[in-house]
Amino acid sequence: MNKSRFFSLIATSSLICLLPGGALAQSDSPAAEGGLADIVVTATKSGQTALQSTPLAVSAFSGQELSRTSTTGVADLARYTPSLKVGEVTASPSIYIRGIGTNNVFNGSDPNVAMLLDGVYLARAFQQYSDFFDVDRVEVLRGPQGTTFGRNAVGGVINIVSRRPSDEFEGKAKLTVGNYDLIRGEAFASGPLIPDVLAASVAGNYEYHKPYNRNIVPGKKGVASADRGGMRMQVRWTPNDMIDATTRIDYNRLSQAMQSYDHLLVPYPAFLAPFFSLANSTVGKYHTVALDSPGHILNKAWGIAEDVTFTFSEQVSLRSITAYRDSRYSLSLDADASEVAAAEIFQGERAKQFSQEFNLVGNFDDFDGVLGLYYIKEHNRSDNRAIIYPPFGGELNVIAPDLRANSKAVFAQGSYHLPAGFSVTAGGRYTKDTKKFDQIYSSFDFSNPPAVGGQLPGFPFDPPRLRRSWDDFSMKLGVDWQANRDILAYATYSEGFKSGGFNYAAINTAGISFEPEHLKSYELGLKTQWLDRRVRLNLTGFRYDYSGLQVQQSLSPGNVQITNAATARVKGIEAELVAQATPRLTLSANLSYLDAKYRRFPTASVPDALVPFVEDDPRFTPGDDDAEDSGLFNASGNRLNNAPRLSYTLSAKYTQPIGRGEAYLAADYYHQSSTHFDASNAAILREPGYGLVNLAIGYNSPDRLWNIQLLAKNLLDEDYFVVRAANGLVPSAPSGPPRTVMFSVMRSF
Repeated sequence: MNKSRFFSLIATSSLICLLPGGALAQSDSPAAEGGLADIVVTATKSGQTALQSTPLAVSAFSGQELSRTSTTGVADLARYTPSLKVGEVTASPSIYIRGIGTNNVFNGSDPNVAMLLDGVYLARAFQQYSDFFDVDRVEVLRGPQGTTFGRNAVGGVINIVSRRPSDEFEGKAKLTVGNYDLIRGEAFASGPLIPDVLAASVAGNYEYHKPYNRNIVPGKKGVASADRGGMRMQVRWTPNDMIDATTRIDYNRLSQAMQSYDHLLVPYPAFLAPFFSLANSTVGKYHTVALDSPGHILNKAWGIAEDVTFTFSEQVSLRSITAYRDSRYSLSLDADASEVAAAEIFQGERAKQFSQEFNLVGNFDDFDGVLGLYYIKEHNRSDNRAIIYPPFGGELNVIAPDLRANSKAVFAQGSYHLPAGFSVTAGGRYTKDTKKFDQIYSSFDFSNPPAVGGQLPGFPFDPPRLRRSWDDFSMKLGVDWQANRDILAYATYSEGFKSGGFNYAAINTAGISFEPEHLKSYELGLKTQWLDRRVRLNLTGFRYDYSGLQVQQSLSPGNVQITNAATARVKGIEAELVAQATPRLTLSANLSYLDAKYRRFPTASVPDALVPFVEDDPRFTPGDDDAEDSGLFNASGNRLNNAPRLSYTLSAKYTQPIGRGEAYLAADYYHQSSTHFDASNAAILREPGYGLVNLAIGYNSPDRLWNIQLLAKNLLDEDYFVVRAANGLVPSAPSGPPRTVMFSVMRSF
């Protein structure tokens, strides 16, 4: 795409966004007379700022609107945020922003999008299954946030902010029931213990529903159920005007029938058909599976944090966040996705982390900025077992990696305000990462005699403990112009850094570690409000230069590992519109256009199950069957994974007074174009475009203390897969949720 076409798309998007449509309403604060409400965010770490005055691509969602739309987690949030895509499968969500993300998340590597809970970084990807309850707001920062949020924020940041304990007694209880025997309960209570000195809050949630996917193997349970809950307690101490300290403790647990790659995309080949007849009969059925061993996951996590702000003056404050988290999961899944006991996988991981951050914040007439120090220490242990049962192989692989990591950083970012509404911003962050890695990889052949321990040749692989360090300096430069109170234009250059790591499944020392990723971002943005602030239109255009991508590559026959084998470039535009068309009707829309391609990726690995679908492509190089090497694919010029070219959401909400109360009708439509899930861009691993409709009707009592609502998600019962892969014997996928209908009653006090 040339420059003229790229920037013409930005202009074109403004015309598109003036059509009736909508996205999730993003504030529950009272709107100004005849205008949209102001939205406050903390995206810059230099204090609270108004969304429309923040020179950054950020979307913010209030707790009230998250509750109304039953947005209970990050996967639901993706339907209302430009360029955010989430694949929920097995233990960890795969989160992508603007095409930047990964599904290679295991003990030894890191996610590309950072998630924070009240300022505390959740280091492991499986911790990102955090439910949205007792939430004040959720902020999604799009683009690299290397200076203020540090490593592993290459794609962006999802910042969850809890509701703080209040000085007045308040609370809420909500009960939801629905199809699939859904029952969901949420409650919180908050109030003073010692007026003006000590306040506390407690909140909890629980959700259960039966499996979305029916299992046709007699006597076996279905998958994609829910059985999870959590709690959060907070105590806020404000002994004087200088000290504001909040202690937070949270706990969550889930134990449910987990969906994995359970749906075959094609039948098993004819010579295996007699064994897999039930599984073959489910092809094309999105909510029917045939599993002899349905997947299950158990996940537990708890954390404690001390968040203290010292206010030295109206201009200067110091914030300290000290936190410890302990998380673990265990899972089992049917690796062959069939009624036959051919292959199973068992995984488990325990992750402990301690973190400390200091932010010295200054807010002056001509300058706003933050100076920070950051430290995190992690210890992650995991156990991974893959079994292939006779007569299909007779092999057991056991991998037990142990990772210890620490990261230290110092950062600063500030904005100097010039005359005529101009400001310049500069920031930098120096990071030093150190990781120590140990593992034992055993592979047993059931047919080997016990005298040799049953180990295959070359096993056990038990290298000495490895130690690697990486350092990085990421910077940000920007200029913005507040033309008037309703128009902000900005241009920024920013960098992102993702830490290097280790291949937990390495079978030799060659390539056991991999290097960091680096991203350079160039972004233009325009934030506007029109018609006495009844219309809000924000536009963003960006270009990424992405190097050192951590991708799967075949290093040697039978040895597929994560290496830095690719470079990429991403261009895109985003638009967000909210319009108060009448006092009763609000329309909104968001749009994302992505042109995300590999610049260079000549050695993409091809899984065995994918070979029949790419072997006729001239870019495919066959491997050595005797050496268990399935081949390579030149993916240069192909589209990145999970980066649909076009996605958008259109929404509308209409309110109607009934007596002294208020009824409302809300609807939204989400659409995304076709999406690739493999570097080869093979058609079998491309999900066609699809659209989802949600519809809600509700009533608020005259005193606004009661709310009742009927909500349908995926109203038209659209069938789709959230991810596709060729990890098993044939390509397979997990399906998206079917139509769900729920009725809720909420009482505030």
